[in-house]
Amino acid sequence: MTRCRTIIAHNNRINKISPALGENLPGLKDLILNNNNLVELGSLAPLADIPTLERVSLIGNPVTKVDGYREFVVAKVPGLKVLDFQKIRPAEREAAAKRFPAGSSSTPSASAAAPTTKASLDNAERRRIAELVKSATSLEEIRAIEGNLPPVK
Repeated sequence: MTRCRTIIAHNNRINKISPALGENLPGLKDLILNNNNLVELGSLAPLADIPTLERVSLIGNPVTKVDGYREFVVAKVPGLKVLDFQKIRPAEREAAAKRFPAGSSSTPSASAAAPTTKASLDNAERRRIAELVKSATSLEEIRAIEGNLPPVK
């Protein structure tokens, strides 16, 4: 599929990016995978093998909340111009190169990628939150509930 330039795959429960994506789609410029299940920075590493990639959006994926997410993607995809609909600035590119040097396969520690502690909530508060989520009718309502949760310790 050499002529494919754009993939838009919202809300598809995608949890990994195939290492062969760049090989199978050599002309890919835009990859929009909003609201999927990408969790770990390591699952984004195949993006580095797509030299034509200019625009990527992963909004709504758990990986976007991982410390160093944006820097990691910017460092791994040197030709990237826009990430999550925000233009990549030269200063941001420099910071990304310092944190994730070229040729490095390093990713932030597993503890940054997958917190193991939970916010301390009593059972009544958990039930209240569960009811709010259950009665939510949109993703925006769920995000508002999430925003009101106490920080993870």
